[in-house]
Amino acid sequence: MATDTSIRIVIALILFFWDSEGWRARGLDVEAAFLEGKLQKKYYLEPPDMLVWLRFMTIEEFNTHCIELQNGMYGQVDAALRFFVRFVGYLTTKNCNGIIQSKADPCVFYKKDANGFPLMVSAVTVDDCLLGGGGTQKNWIFLWKTLKKNSTLLRRWKSKNI
Repeated sequence: MATDTSIRIVIALILFFWDSEGWRARGLDVEAAFLEGKLQKKYYLEPPDMLVWLRFMTIEEFNTHCIELQNGMYGQVDAALRFFVRFVGYLTTKNCNGIIQSKADPCVFYKKDANGFPLMVSAVTVDDCLLGGGGTQKNWIFLWKTLKKNSTLLRRWKSKNI
C-alpha cells in the first residue's frame, strides 16, 4: 500500500503540472480485487453442509471430497498481496510500454519520456489507484485504455475523474 507521503507527492505532481502540462487525475477502483489474486499454493475447503441438504452431494461424497480454490477469496490472509503481485506483474510487462515501479515505494509507478520528464505517475493502495498524467500523449489515458483492453485481471476497474 502506498504511503501517505507517496500519495501526497503524486497529488503534488498532478497539481504542479496541472496548467503547464495539462495533467489530470483519475481514481481507479477494482471491484472484488481479492478474488483476482493467483494462489501460489493449493488451498482446500470443506464443502458447505448445505450441499448435502440441497442434494447436490451425498453424505458419502461430503465426507470424502473437498473443494480446491482456483483463485483467492475474501478472508484469505494474503488475498490483498496476491492481487498486488498480479497487478505489478501486469504493469511492469511490455504491455504497459515503459512503466517503472519506484524503488523508494513499490506501490508507486511512473513513466518518463526520453528526456526524463514525467509523463504519468500512479500510487496504488490495496485495490484503489490514483493515476495522474497528461501532456500531448495523454499517457494516463493510454494506460487506462491499455489496462482495460488487454488485461483480464483489470476488467473490473471502475474509473472516475477527480
